[in-house]
Amino acid sequence: MTFSSPSNTSEGVKVADLANHLLIITPVEYKTGIQTVHGLAEAVEVNVVDLDTNQEHGSLLWFNVGLRNSLKSKVGQKVLARIGQGTAKPGKSAPWILVDATGDATAIAKANAYLSAT
Repeated sequence: MTFSSPSNTSEGVKVADLANHLLIITPVEYKTGIQTVHGLAEAVEVNVVDLDTNQEHGSLLWFNVGLRNSLKSKVGQKVLARIGQGTAKPGKSAPWILVDATGDATAIAKANAYLSAT
């Protein structure tokens, strides 16, 4: 039998890695009371299909407020969007946001083609 080693925390895709990519995001669960080094936090668990790379990423936890709030009410639905950045407040980094791709016929066709092939 072959065994795999556990993943370390530096592995996996980060939100920045997905910036400007066309994504099918499926929020799985909104989670509260997650213990982090900064105290208790909230996150949304998502499964992501990156249509630009044809890679699937499962069980990602997104803590970012903008992403989390955009997806909180979409649990169980498929969201077609790109990750972009909003306007930074003084002394802060620009927040990650979702940019709606449902008005782009090419994006919709690409997403439907991927879903019908799986």
